[in-house]
Amino acid sequence: MLVTSLFVKELDISDLLKLDVIGIKDPIEKLSEKEQEDLTKEHSLQSVRYSDKKRHEVHLTWLDNCAPLPDNLELVIKRLQSTTKKLLHENVYDAYEGIFLEWPHEGIIEEVPVDEINLAGNYLSHRPVLKESSTTPIRPVFNTSAPMKGKPSLNESLHSGSNLIELIPDILLLFREKKIGVSAVIMKAFLQISICKEYRDFLRFLWWKNKDYQEHKDFVIPEWSLEFEADLSC
Repeated sequence: MLVTSLFVKELDISDLLKLDVIGIKDPIEKLSEKEQEDLTKEHSLQSVRYSDKKRHEVHLTWLDNCAPLPDNLELVIKRLQSTTKKLLHENVYDAYEGIFLEWPHEGIIEEVPVDEINLAGNYLSHRPVLKESSTTPIRPVFNTSAPMKGKPSLNESLHSGSNLIELIPDILLLFREKKIGVSAVIMKAFLQISICKEYRDFLRFLWWKNKDYQEHKDFVIPEWSLEFEADLSC
């Protein structure tokens, strides 16, 4: 005889959305999520400063007692070589490189000075995302969670904040309270947020000096304005 038993339980929508992070959150936590988030917010508010360039400079929100980040330069070089092969194969190398040539003039990235290249830091790999229907048909996406065996990634070393997806139902319900709902977009909002100089070496990436693909240049990301494959937030 075959018996099937079902268990039914009512859940809030926010509980269902928490399923998105199953397997990501550490089940053993010294502090509750709420306490951790409050401490992170307090630290961020106390450490933020307004720079001479009229940008709000923020710190990276490191986890307590996190292990030092490994030297991942060789890993990122291999990924750059792989990405380059893909770009050449798909005939989009020049378009992709054009972005990195334009960004320094816009202040989005900065080349690392020669005398600072050997300083400790962390490198981000990047890859192209193609979308021909978009106003930007190709764009780089940076990976802050590239793993090294037995070593933490940048993503695993930072507070990621709460799961903002859980807030979406509450926001949508607000549009039912009145007859007219208004939404707006702040242009270049993330360009108003900058990373403090002492943390920028943890946001390095590589690109080629020329098209023989032998020597690379080191860049840092000073502005919190790029797209990351991670749950970084600020």
